[in-house]
Amino acid sequence: MYGQYIADGTIDAPLLLVGDLSAANAAVLIDAFGRLASGQTDSVAVHHLLGWEPRDRLSLEAVAVGQDAGCAFATGSDFQLRCLLHPRTWDQIVGLLAPFARSRAPGHAHQYLSQHGPVTWIVSTDSAW
Repeated sequence: MYGQYIADGTIDAPLLLVGDLSAANAAVLIDAFGRLASGQTDSVAVHHLLGWEPRDRLSLEAVAVGQDAGCAFATGSDFQLRCLLHPRTWDQIVGLLAPFARSRAPGHAHQYLSQHGPVTWIVSTDSAW
């Protein structure tokens, strides 16, 4: 899996695409975001998780906060994205990722994870959405 920022990703907003998501990658994300949802941790450096392939120096931090703020670049950075979401929202994202962790027929699948904040976040089994 990899992360890519696409400035003209959607009509309404730029896009954070986590692409080439495999069942194993989805399981890693589910575990990490489940820890945010349960309060076991306050933040996860997604770009350090097993299976992440660096691209364009992009880093992604997932953070549990009191109110959904969504995904945006960290202040003063052009490559560090932070997704600030309530633990309840992280739990919903775990549910959205669950189908990706199961074996499935070959082909394209994608899911919007968050449209909070200035950057829309999506996962895809390839590089399309």
